[in-house]
Amino acid sequence: MVFINEVSYRWSCLGYQWKEAVTPTFGPVVIPKNGLRVIPVENYVFKGLEGALEVFHGEFDHPLCGIRVESGEPLGEYDSGTVFNIRNYIFGAQRRSSTDIMLVIPPDVPYGFYGIKRAVPWHWTGWLRLSLINIDTIDHYCFGYGYQMAIVPSIPKEAKTEKTPPTLTTSERDILKKYLNV
Repeated sequence: MVFINEVSYRWSCLGYQWKEAVTPTFGPVVIPKNGLRVIPVENYVFKGLEGALEVFHGEFDHPLCGIRVESGEPLGEYDSGTVFNIRNYIFGAQRRSSTDIMLVIPPDVPYGFYGIKRAVPWHWTGWLRLSLINIDTIDHYCFGYGYQMAIVPSIPKEAKTEKTPPTLTTSERDILKKYLNV
């Protein structure tokens, strides 16, 4: 699998090595009423210098379920809370922007699978926690979920660093002055 986005391109230019974290769809998972389930296991936090969450999705039995993203950001910490629940996107209560593209699949019949997918790369620094949420007053099921991301564990010693320009000799400065008319 190859990640192509601005973040991974920058990592390549800097000489960073990253690893991929990909999970196939798992399920079913019970999500407690007014609660959440941290994935891939309870209380798990992805850690690294920085990372990019490419895709995060879940399939549920009710529109009052969804996904949650908590992360360290370049500009501070972020917590989506309960905003990314299916009901918000089906009924238009949540506005979509270019940084928040969610795909929602309602079922053909009232009782079916409701799917939600975060479809824009999410750059994070330091840490990331993914959860499945339930904002209803009864337990619900997540029939499957998945994520795919790239993580830079740490800065390798051989990574490129910005070099300082070389100092010019007096003769080189004179030549530059002559041609640049300085």
